[in-house]
Amino acid sequence: DLAARGDSAHLDLGHNAAALLGSPVVNGTGADAYHLRGDLLTFALTPQHEIRRVLSSGHAAASGAEWQLDADTLDLALDSGKVQRAQAWGHGRRPNAVSGTHTIVADSLDIHMPGQLVRLVWAWGNARMVTRDTLATRAATRTTLARATATRDTVVRDTVSRHAPPTDSGAWGAPASETFTRGALVGDEDWLLGDSLRADFAVRRDSAGARPKSELEHLTSFGSARALYHVESADSARVAGRRGVNYSRGLRIDIATRGSKVETVDVVGQADGVYLEPIPPPPDTTRAAADSAHHAAAGTLQAPKPKP
Repeated sequence: DLAARGDSAHLDLGHNAAALLGSPVVNGTGADAYHLRGDLLTFALTPQHEIRRVLSSGHAAASGAEWQLDADTLDLALDSGKVQRAQAWGHGRRPNAVSGTHTIVADSLDIHMPGQLVRLVWAWGNARMVTRDTLATRAATRTTLARATATRDTVVRDTVSRHAPPTDSGAWGAPASETFTRGALVGDEDWLLGDSLRADFAVRRDSAGARPKSELEHLTSFGSARALYHVESADSARVAGRRGVNYSRGLRIDIATRGSKVETVDVVGQADGVYLEPIPPPPDTTRAAADSAHHAAAGTLQAPKPKP
C-alpha cells in the first residue's frame, strides 16, 4: 500500500504504466515504508497492477528506515511493496547514499537492498565513502555532504615526514608523507577513495526481535585507492580519548570491519602510507602544583636543628 500525490497524474492500465507530475510524492505505509519524490515520477506496473519499477527524474530523493538516497535520477526496482534495488546517477549533482553512519558519493551508484536492507553498494567514478564515529558525532542528525564530498588530500607540504617509513614514490610521484595534509583530518571521520568502490553489508538481528539492520562488513577501493582511518591506542592516550591515524595509498585497498570499526586493512600495488601517533595527554598541572605546594609546606614546617 502507498499514498501518492502530484499536480497531475496519468494512468494507462493497458500498458501497465503510470506517471505523476508537479511536485509528485510517493509514501509507502508500515514500518518498512519508503518515501520518494522528484520532478517527474514514472511507474511500471505488473499485470496485477502492482508497482515493480519507479523512475524519479529531477531532484530525486528516496528514503527508508535505514537509508537515504539523493540524485538527479533514481531508478528503483520494487517487489511486494519494498525497494529491492536502487540505481542513481546525474549530471548536475553527484548521487549520494547514506546508511547509518556511512555516506557514499560517486558519479553513479548501484545499491542492492533485498527486503529493503542494504546488502551491496557499487560506486563508480571518483567514489568516496565516509564513516563517522557515532560517539564523536552523537549530536549530528544528518550527514554534512559538503564534508563528505570535499577533497581532503590535496598536495600541500603541511606535515609529518618524520612519521613515514622510507618508500619509493613510484607512480604516485611524491611519497605519502609529503602529500598527506592535516586538512585530511576532519574530526573522527574515516574515509576511503577510489576510481570505484564496493561496500558489502551484513544483516544483523538481535535477540530482542527488533527490526534487522545493515552493518558494513567489507569495503574495497579499486584504482587510485586512498584510505584514512583511526587506530585505537593501547596506552594512556587511549584513556584520554586520543587515537592514531593511518593514511594509505595503493592500487587496491581492502578493509574489513566489525561493529563499524576497522579490523584489517590490506593495501595492494604501489603501496605506501604514513602513520601519525596520537598526541600524548598533557601533564596534570593541577597535581604537579599540589605536589609542589605540599613539599614547600613540609620544608617550612620542618623543625630547626639544634645548634652545637
